[in-house]
Amino acid sequence: MSSAVPTTVVAVVDAARRRLRARYGAALVSFGAPLVAGICVALVALTWVTPWVWPQTAAAAVVVISVVGWLWRTLRQPISRLGAASVLDRRCRTHDALGAGLVEVERADAFGAAIRDRAVAAAEATSVPAILPVRLDVRRLLVALALALIAVAGLVVPNRHDEARAAAAAEQRTIAAATEELEDLVEELGDEPLAEETADQLEALLAELDGLDDIDTALEELRTAQSQLDLATPRSHLSQRAATSGLERSLDAQPLPGAASGAAADQLDQLSRSMEDLTAEETAALADRLDALAATQAAGSPAVSAAMAAAADAVRSGDLGAAASALAEASAAHRSQSDQVERGDTAARAADATRRAAEDLAEHGEGGQGQGQGQGEGQGQGQGAGQGRGGGQPSGEVAGSTGGTGAGQGGQGQSGQTGDNPGARGEEPEVAPPLEGEGFGDPLDLAGAAGGEPGAVVGEGDTRSGPGVITRSQAETLAEFADRAAEALDSLQLSPTDQQLVARYFEHLNEEAQR
Repeated sequence: MSSAVPTTVVAVVDAARRRLRARYGAALVSFGAPLVAGICVALVALTWVTPWVWPQTAAAAVVVISVVGWLWRTLRQPISRLGAASVLDRRCRTHDALGAGLVEVERADAFGAAIRDRAVAAAEATSVPAILPVRLDVRRLLVALALALIAVAGLVVPNRHDEARAAAAAEQRTIAAATEELEDLVEELGDEPLAEETADQLEALLAELDGLDDIDTALEELRTAQSQLDLATPRSHLSQRAATSGLERSLDAQPLPGAASGAAADQLDQLSRSMEDLTAEETAALADRLDALAATQAAGSPAVSAAMAAAADAVRSGDLGAAASALAEASAAHRSQSDQVERGDTAARAADATRRAAEDLAEHGEGGQGQGQGQGEGQGQGQGAGQGRGGGQPSGEVAGSTGGTGAGQGGQGQSGQTGDNPGARGEEPEVAPPLEGEGFGDPLDLAGAAGGEPGAVVGEGDTRSGPGVITRSQAETLAEFADRAAEALDSLQLSPTDQQLVARYFEHLNEEAQR
């Protein structure tokens, strides 16, 4: 706009614009306040007839959204200077003097000067507050105030559903606390390229658990996810892991001839490219070394074992080209299995985290249900043989509340005898879970107890359980023992062959428990 616009006219018109915006905001308040308060009263009334939690949140959201919407709409309402001048001209009956002063001021002749003088005179005679007063509808505001007081009273005064809502909120907090480990694991898996599928499964699980306020439903979701993650871990995972890690350690301790120290797959690749550079002595030793390595891989990594055995045969026959091809094949198979083992480790970690979350929720649920009592009787006798240790199943009475104590007198193992026990009745026996904090890394004697004879009673003792011993199902505990065994294999002072023996032992236990 031209600088020739009279400042008096501009000041009056701008004051009118602000006044019109305030009047618009007041009109919105007068119209919307009773409506918003009525909606809040209806939502609060729902909290008195239902145990729902969301009406309280919805009432607060309605108030916040209404205030934000009112501010946004009031401040964004388009009010131009020409429009404000037109309102003033109509109310003051100045026959468009202010509007003409804003539009026609660029004329330099006498007619233009007259227009400006007329606009200035109209502006000086105009009192914007008197012409455009800001008024609120007091009756509507009183109605809104009364409804707001009713809504606040409905929220403050206790009602019969408050306890149920508090319990639901507590369960929601418990679910959130139990799944914190899962959230941390998802963040860790985000940096692992081979863990994308497992991370997606956990994210989908967390999305299902988000906002749940029922522990039983959350437990069902967690156990379903745990089953799916368990299926993603093959039964042969322990033996595969033992074979893969054993080969890595063997080649790290004693690299292959013609290969620098490094990953097993890299050494196999380097050897395949440098076969022709080996001496006769190195070639002869290489065949024996490959046979020994193939034997350690037979159970856990048959593809690698077969390729290494083929390479050893080719070396002995003098076919270095075939040996190089077999070594390259062994390298590719080892890389593939290493990736598979990593995926299995990731799935096992996720399954463990999911199981722990389910256990936390289950313990909370049992604790919230009060005390329970149970009595069981049974007699059992274990079988002793060879190098094992015979032990009977505990028998006796157990009674108490959650987290209580139990006592029982164990039987003694006798050769050639059987007894009544939960497993024989088709029931899954309960066993104590592995203790937390036990260290690994001590040498393991696989030979068994010295002097053991088949059929002999290895030992007898008082097997009464101590206070606070918690039992779990055999299948669940075996899974945790297997996971702990997998961790221990990396630190035990065992040869790769013995590691695979330990791995196959736990795999056999898992298969038996799942039958």
